Amino acid sequence: MVDIRRYLENTVYRDLDVDRTLDYMRRRYLEPLRPYIDFRNATLADCGAGYGWLSFAYLRAGGRGAILVDQDCPRLEKAAGIAEALGCASQCEFRCQKMQDLDIGPVEIFATIETLEHVGQPNIRRCIERMASTTSKAVVLSTPNFCFPIIAHDTELPFAHWMPLWLRTWYAVASGHGDRERTNAFVSPLDLRPLWRRGFRPVSRYQTFTQYSDFLSFYPHYLPYGDSDEARYRARPKPGLAAYVRIAGALAGRAAFAISPNLTSLWVRNGAGDSSS
Repeated sequence: MVDIRRYLENTVYRDLDVDRTLDYMRRRYLEPLRPYIDFRNATLADCGAGYGWLSFAYLRAGGRGAILVDQDCPRLEKAAGIAEALGCASQCEFRCQKMQDLDIGPVEIFATIETLEHVGQPNIRRCIERMASTTSKAVVLSTPNFCFPIIAHDTELPFAHWMPLWLRTWYAVASGHGDRERTNAFVSPLDLRPLWRRGFRPVSRYQTFTQYSDFLSFYPHYLPYGDSDEARYRARPKPGLAAYVRIAGALAGRAAFAISPNLTSLWVRNGAGDSSS
């Protein structure tokens, strides 16, 4: 693990537990997808790959290959070093590109985890169109929902992201949240229409999970975000979150993402299901 830690020095992830991080990615995003895709015959495009944890978890889970895409070139270089340390570099391809300019060939799986909110409003539609046209079988998606009145990813101020930028900034500063305003642009469910037009349909009801019991059994887990290792452990879902996830899934079914704080969901293209893995 020493070889990996040196790539995380001087970052908020310097004390990150790598094994538990990979376990989080596997359990949250990959195991729910496995019934639909034979990983052994599928390449994953990981857009907004960061340090590569989702890709490396995918390869450990038996994936054929991974294309790691990120516009932060120095961070992507660190991801390449981590791949070497984990022994999976030969299965990886690294692309320093913006999602809206992506020019890779067809892949079976496209994943974008907490990335679309950072591409800028003019680029959201183009990014989703690239996602839809690049992928042949499945999409793994997670990004805050513009339609939800409060977004924890940014200021956590009610309705702030619905305001013009100048008013949003004033609101954040006046409320003492000015240091948390990132001017992010958020995705609405209607922005996902390119996926529908290409024949993709959501298959998950409770975030990435088909059953509510699967959502519950995901806990406890290690959440590989934030700046403190001790604060990353999640023993159980917050009562409000658990209740909301259950109600949204029961009422809206596979469209539950559209009324949830986050658009977290799995999408599979019509006729692409493959449970042979």
